[in-house]
Amino acid sequence: MLKTKPQPLDLEKFAELEHYQWAVWTKYMINNWTKENIERWKRQIKTPYSKLSEKEKESDRKWARKVMKRIKSACEFYLRYKDNPILLLREFPNFMREIETFEGLRLVISNDRKSYTIVIDPVGKTEEEIEEYASMYRYYGEIGMVEHYLRKYNEWLFKLAFKFKEEE
Repeated sequence: MLKTKPQPLDLEKFAELEHYQWAVWTKYMINNWTKENIERWKRQIKTPYSKLSEKEKESDRKWARKVMKRIKSACEFYLRYKDNPILLLREFPNFMREIETFEGLRLVISNDRKSYTIVIDPVGKTEEEIEEYASMYRYYGEIGMVEHYLRKYNEWLFKLAFKFKEEE
């Protein structure tokens, strides 16, 4: 059992973390504003990471670990719900509207909420589009339609997990 539920990446949480890191650093600078520290900071600015002391590297690692923890959670989120819209809906019912239809295919969940099937969703489709999906269904069968739905679902899930937005 998971101790905490994996979460998608959140830009605002990263920005909040970065602001916190900046605030800690700025407070440290204000409280330690000496000629010696200014000279040390100037040296650090010019020094590549690989040449920093272990203490200086560990200070940077501290913040990197926080970022990695968030990325790890997003990866766990994706892997937990990949190919499993039922589990996602069981734990995040608010996503139903977003995942119930992809490219004219509708997710229909059984009453016991343990299985699902994929059907052609005629809402807003022309007769030609409905026939195209019907012929695809006849050609690929139910398993092919489920695979097609899951491919689209997994693409959506990846974008959600990593807050990926395509360039406009």
